[in-house]
Amino acid sequence: MHIDDIPAVVELGNRVFSAETLPTLYRCWEEAEVLQIYTAYKEICLVATREDKVVGFALGSTLDKPGSSWRYGWLEWLAVDPACKRLRVAWRLVRQLQERFVEREIRIMLVDTYEGNKSALAFFRKFGFGQEMRHVYLSLNLDNHPKALERRFQDE
Repeated sequence: MHIDDIPAVVELGNRVFSAETLPTLYRCWEEAEVLQIYTAYKEICLVATREDKVVGFALGSTLDKPGSSWRYGWLEWLAVDPACKRLRVAWRLVRQLQERFVEREIRIMLVDTYEGNKSALAFFRKFGFGQEMRHVYLSLNLDNHPKALERRFQDE
């Protein structure tokens, strides 16, 4: 991935991570997230192109635990243009990311996805990912918090 690819990556992510289909991912997906990951981990941010157009991406990061020999690689974001599904784009991106993690002596590769995303779960299971754990995300709308209400009335 190159810095010039960032707008296309953001645009593809905007199409793939929609509020209707992936509400948790949609809330987290933004250009600043892509820039932050790219700036810190350029060598493990990958794109797939077809006819000079970005049709997929995999954004990775690493985690070194202090005092531990374990190094972790995290597949933060993976997306493929729906028009290119079934062309093994995601497979090649994840395989290449795996290779780059191994080169960096990463011992464990992590990925997470929404438990209702059956196609992603099937994909990752075929890849050999396991040890699934349920993770619960909770949210709290703060619109009715007293300070938020006070601020709203001041603005009116």
